[in-house]
Amino acid sequence: MRQIGAAYSTYAASLLQEFPQTLQVEAVFQHGYNLRMGGHLLYIGTTKNGHTPFGIHLKTVDRLEWRVGDCLLAGIGATIHHIQTGVTIYPDRVLRMKVERVKPNRSNLIANLHQLELHLEELGHEWSHAYQEREKPLYQYLTNIGQAEGKHLIGYGKGLTPSGDDVLVGYMAVCEVLGRPMKWQSEYVMAAKYRTTRSSVAFYEAALRGEYTSELKRLVTALLTEPFSNCQVEWERLLTFGSSSGQDTALGIYLALKQELEEMDR
Repeated sequence: MRQIGAAYSTYAASLLQEFPQTLQVEAVFQHGYNLRMGGHLLYIGTTKNGHTPFGIHLKTVDRLEWRVGDCLLAGIGATIHHIQTGVTIYPDRVLRMKVERVKPNRSNLIANLHQLELHLEELGHEWSHAYQEREKPLYQYLTNIGQAEGKHLIGYGKGLTPSGDDVLVGYMAVCEVLGRPMKWQSEYVMAAKYRTTRSSVAFYEAALRGEYTSELKRLVTALLTEPFSNCQVEWERLLTFGSSSGQDTALGIYLALKQELEEMDR
């Protein structure tokens, strides 16, 4: 039997306190795995892309060699046992994933928005192009987040987390850090359960709890309060995440920041 220490999100720890339960490997990635636990999704893997709000994080997954369909067992103390290989994952610490709310710095926000516009324009990303050129229907979806039109973003696109979902999660992250009320969020999350992937639903549900990946929290906070030079590395790292997920999330962040500046200037 081999034991591996891990850091658990508060959500993952709470789910695993109810034992015994079975989990199943649903997807295998280069740096981790998605595990299905009844109607819940857990991610177990490295922190390459930050700590995930429904995650269990290890230093490495090189020696796990799990496969899709493998079964695991949740045990005492939020441990996870993979019987076939004799591996037990156990928590060293539990991570608090809720965001800290901040008050934006107007001058930094203006300068940072200008930098984001330059980056998105240089990127030539189809979503940012649609927003700039006011192409329908994407322009209508992107400029009506929180309304009926914006709901069309849920599940829009391809991938494990479709593009529209990534845009919405980036937008929601900014709203959460600002402490801006989002009365529409519960309605969107409920709709997502029937319109998009299990992975996207997990991120939406985390957003409803006020929880986001650690890297997304840091980036949004810096964009609202600090000079761009303090977060340029994080911004550029976000743009390279996944095939398009990072770029889509970046556009959602930009839209929410732009709306915040417009609200401040009214």
